[in-house]
Amino acid sequence: MSTPAAGLFGYVLGEILTNAIKYGAPGRPVVLRVCARDEVLELCVSNEVPELAVVPRRRAKTYGGLGIVAELARLSSWSLERRLRGDRFEVVWTCPAERRGFTC
Repeated sequence: MSTPAAGLFGYVLGEILTNAIKYGAPGRPVVLRVCARDEVLELCVSNEVPELAVVPRRRAKTYGGLGIVAELARLSSWSLERRLRGDRFEVVWTCPAERRGFTC
């Protein structure tokens, strides 16, 4: 692969999974869903959040974890969405599969 996307792919996925394991409800599973369609790869990582957890909507700076991932996604023209759905926190990452050298 001629672009740094291969390394970024692993880094981004690792950071998203690490965040889910670190901040998710103890003893509860982390779910990774992968969908490939129309040259687009979508990864959704979701986890239950501890009761009364505060999920920040947006940080002012991008010093760690998902902040760095969001900036890498922006620079790479990837989509990254963070959302709270009931008692689950989800990170949905979408990237053009073929353009980044991945095959579906």
